[in-house]
Amino acid sequence: MNHRSSPVPFGFVLLVAASTGRAAVFPGAQWEFRTPEQAGLRADRLNAVGDFLGGQGCVVRHGYMVYTWGDPARRQDVASACKPVISHFLFKAVEDGRLESLEERVADRVPCLKALNADLGYKDREITFRHMATQTSCYGVREKPGAAFDYNDWQMALLWDALFLKVYGAKLDDVDATVLGPLLTEPMQCQDRPTFLAFGPDRAGRLRISARDFARFGLLYLHQGRWRDRQLLRPDLAAMAVRSPLPNAIPRTAGAAAEMCPDQRTLGSQKIPDDQTDHFGSYSFLWWTNGVDRDGNRHWPDAPLDAFGAFGHHNGQRAVAVFPSLDLVISWNDTTLGEKRGNPQNEVFKLLMEAVTDGPLVVDAEHPAWLRIQGGRPFYLCGPGDPEDFLYRGRRRPDGTRDGDQMALIEKLAGTGANCIYLMAVRSHGGDGDATHNPFIDHDPAKGVNERVLNQWETWFEAMDRAGIVIFFFVYDDGARPFGRELPAGGALKPEEARFLDAIVARFRHHRHLIWCVAEEYGEALTRDHAVRIAEHIKLRDDRRHPVGIHQNHGTRFDFKGQPAFDQFTVQWNK
Repeated sequence: MNHRSSPVPFGFVLLVAASTGRAAVFPGAQWEFRTPEQAGLRADRLNAVGDFLGGQGCVVRHGYMVYTWGDPARRQDVASACKPVISHFLFKAVEDGRLESLEERVADRVPCLKALNADLGYKDREITFRHMATQTSCYGVREKPGAAFDYNDWQMALLWDALFLKVYGAKLDDVDATVLGPLLTEPMQCQDRPTFLAFGPDRAGRLRISARDFARFGLLYLHQGRWRDRQLLRPDLAAMAVRSPLPNAIPRTAGAAAEMCPDQRTLGSQKIPDDQTDHFGSYSFLWWTNGVDRDGNRHWPDAPLDAFGAFGHHNGQRAVAVFPSLDLVISWNDTTLGEKRGNPQNEVFKLLMEAVTDGPLVVDAEHPAWLRIQGGRPFYLCGPGDPEDFLYRGRRRPDGTRDGDQMALIEKLAGTGANCIYLMAVRSHGGDGDATHNPFIDHDPAKGVNERVLNQWETWFEAMDRAGIVIFFFVYDDGARPFGRELPAGGALKPEEARFLDAIVARFRHHRHLIWCVAEEYGEALTRDHAVRIAEHIKLRDDRRHPVGIHQNHGTRFDFKGQPAFDQFTVQWNK
């Protein structure tokens, strides 16, 4: 094992991260090092990760290099783990206007597709760049584009050639100098000269990169396409790349061969037809995600739901994996995973999660009645239930913010050893607050949220997070119904309520110490179905797995027993 922890006397960049709401660190020409303990990790469990994998690799936390094994500077082919780098340049081509959209037909760039498979209605004329980047082009098999999933190295070579040689106009011998370098690896200051010519021009498209440079690519996507103060890819496109898994309704190909273009090359596999794997509900624009397959099995059951990664060769022997909720990246190569049985990727992630000592608050997977710090200890919640008007204490300023004593209360609370606070977003419109106790522009729900108010809340929430105080965040106070008393059939959300929930979850989901609660005394204003719809919406938008609870008027009989939308019964026992 080679655990390096000594600081390196080179510059690094410290910024406020738009994607996380806290300070973001990026490496400069060299990585800045921290010990595992400084980064909230256990060195002994990281040793277990390195021993299990073999080969070489590195772990990055909070933007610092915290652990290495083998030679992380060794530049090697990463096999199919190169594919998300290809999709990065596809999205970049859309952003830059080189492609009108992902729906552009590949045949307009590769004319040979127009003459293929006359007996199948010239199906390949309809292949789009979206089909190629989701491996649903069905190139080389008999299904129509979009009808099936076919993990296919012939189509990957076709995509690479169409994208880099036609869309970007590069030549095989200068693709590194004209595309890969200036648009990606040079802005990230990669140290070890990554190349798309791992095996020379005849197998162009295979990426040779070191583990420490591949970790930079993972860090780029952890920050949704941003590197320091430069957006290398629009954040919506970077998020789309890793959050769009194929639905299980799309079947795996039947694997019957169909005509391909003359002299078609492959990016790896030589099989015809090529059909290497299913998508398991976890394939998103050439990235693998933590989805659920057709049988309800989680791809990586011991990893956070927001995990995603790029994997090459059998069982993912070469990879980079990203855990945004933990601000964590791991990269490896030349490992022994190909020799292991079962789900070895999950075994790596399980060991890695055991190394984390300061992750977010989650429901314990084995004991769902408990709370736990992700990767660490059980968590016992104890704190005051007042002041419920915490967010609205003080005089209201013209911009909607407050001049109250919130920071003083946080400091006081932290000094007591209590670890939670109970607060409401909306206390107006039927709740216990006045007409100004909401975060809407001009206090009008129809106008949307006031970003200045949310920004002020963020300063308080950051202080709570640093102090280990759980933000027990109620969406609605009892009786509050800002979007009207009449509800759509089945409890469905009105569009304006959905937009409000989206804004709140997107703004605050990055906090480690957070529990969502739909409403206090929900029965005063919400139907059971509507409460469930709100909880489901929050869970869908919150990829950090924060618990979602609901509060009842009184008693210990839970109205939602067995309802998976809720993790917690926020009990009130008045009688």
